[in-house]
Amino acid sequence: MAAGALGLGPGVTGPAMAQERFPDRPLRLVIPFPPGGPTDLFGRLVGARLSEILGQQVIIDNKPGAAGIIGSEFVARAKADGYTLLFGTAATHAINASLYRKLSYHPIRDFESVAFVGIVPAVLLVHPSMPGNWNELLDLLKANPGKYSYGSAGNGTTNHLAGEMLKAATGVQMTHVPYKGSNPAMQDVLGGQIQMLFETFGTALPHLQSGKLRAVAVAAAKRSTAAPDVPTFAQAGLAGFEASTWNVVMAPAATPAPLVERLNLAVNESLRDGAVRERLVKLGILAVEDSTPASTTQHIQREIERWAKAVEQSGAKID
Repeated sequence: MAAGALGLGPGVTGPAMAQERFPDRPLRLVIPFPPGGPTDLFGRLVGARLSEILGQQVIIDNKPGAAGIIGSEFVARAKADGYTLLFGTAATHAINASLYRKLSYHPIRDFESVAFVGIVPAVLLVHPSMPGNWNELLDLLKANPGKYSYGSAGNGTTNHLAGEMLKAATGVQMTHVPYKGSNPAMQDVLGGQIQMLFETFGTALPHLQSGKLRAVAVAAAKRSTAAPDVPTFAQAGLAGFEASTWNVVMAPAATPAPLVERLNLAVNESLRDGAVRERLVKLGILAVEDSTPASTTQHIQREIERWAKAVEQSGAKID
């Protein structure tokens, strides 16, 4: 059948026709971390609303490993047709660029930015056997160099680097224990195998409410809407300490601009949904609902520079 008979006009065939019909089959949203963690919770929330907006199922595909590198590389090498997307983080698209000596993808050149979706403050959690007051905790750590451990979702993740930044800012000695995702790290701090963990309120709140964990301070400029009684580090006595993560939606490089724009509009619409926003507030996530592909790339560029300084100050480096 000729393109004109489909109402697309003369000469509209092949790729152009596919763009007109986009999306006409399910999409894949790769989350480069395991199920149950903060990135997974946020990604699934956005993905579910995107399915409704786009009229096609958005399949969540968890591809964890190597601080998000495995999932990110998978999307970077995927077909640039708009059907494979990445729910990226500060780790995958800023920290890894300076933390890893040889990174298998470039956070900007190998992707098309779709949207900047949210800022996720981190909170320092401790096992109930540890002091919940920052000054008391700091005194304990200084008096026992190397005795206590903090966990992370893996080498190079935001909560790993937050711990290294805390060590650099205070001079304390703690042992880093990397896990394959936030959920197993959370299980071990709950069990007392490790004593501390930087995490988001989305996964921490149930354990704080039950008394199984204590929240020491928020590593952000403002208190979290999810737990307004928890002070910031500045309020607790450590001025200037911030280690928030964030999330972006990315597509493979060379994805056609009309498809990127369509996806950007859909993502922004999902973040304006009242039910989605209410859920994000409870998770302590600050939604960004009006980003553009260009503003998203600019944000990533700024964050690469900011985290590079943090990595250098901490001395952290991974081969």
